[in-house]
Amino acid sequence: MSTDVTTGQPALPTPVGRFRVMAKYSPYRFISPWPKGSPYYYDPLNVSYAMLFAQGGYFIHDAAWQRNFGPGGNLKTGSHGCVNVPPAAMPALYRWARVGDPVVIVR
Repeated sequence: MSTDVTTGQPALPTPVGRFRVMAKYSPYRFISPWPKGSPYYYDPLNVSYAMLFAQGGYFIHDAAWQRNFGPGGNLKTGSHGCVNVPPAAMPALYRWARVGDPVVIVR
């Protein structure tokens, strides 16, 4: 399969390199590690599918709120470092991927 994604905004970039799927969760609830008042704070977010790929809380997950998938999306409404996948594409990706599968993030 092929799909556009959105990655981390410039201030909170997605790590580049070779990783592995470390864990899979369905559903998953994200809780902001930043305190209220921080420009990076976000209210708790529920997603249907999440796959942890790097220490520090970097996930590949569906993002129903995201409207800017594809090139330059990270400059408009980029993530906090996660890889945001369109909700229509994420179920198939989640079913296909296994813990231990490689994840390669390039610029």
